[in-house]
Amino acid sequence: MVAPGLNEDTLGSFASGILSERKAREFVDNLDWPANAKLLLMRAYDATILVGKTVFEIGRFIVCSAIRLASAFPKTTFGFVAGAILGSLVAGVPVIGFVPGPIATPLAIILGTLWGAREDISDAALGREVKREVERFNSFRTA
Repeated sequence: MVAPGLNEDTLGSFASGILSERKAREFVDNLDWPANAKLLLMRAYDATILVGKTVFEIGRFIVCSAIRLASAFPKTTFGFVAGAILGSLVAGVPVIGFVPGPIATPLAIILGTLWGAREDISDAALGREVKREVERFNSFRTA
């Protein structure tokens, strides 16, 4: 596939936001997640793609961007997690949970995230940061 907006200068701009493996691993180790989830996150951290003759560590960039956004916007992160937990609780109700679960879980995640984002967006920083990250990934679009 050809990504016309992707070149070595673009890749260099991504490298500036990457945490060292030690710092990323330290952040992941401090998460209150199951060991399997932490392992999957660190495997994603090690993902690479080949751009011309350059190996680009795309996984490191994605995980580090997520870490930076989660650290900068804790209320949004909390709203997402709280919504996921609430949705899981609804889906876990014995006998009847399977009916509202598929609707309640994504809805609770969306509402929780929106609540947290509303709190974080009061100074519009989250919106600017997310937009900046999305624009950086536009160079990976293929023609």
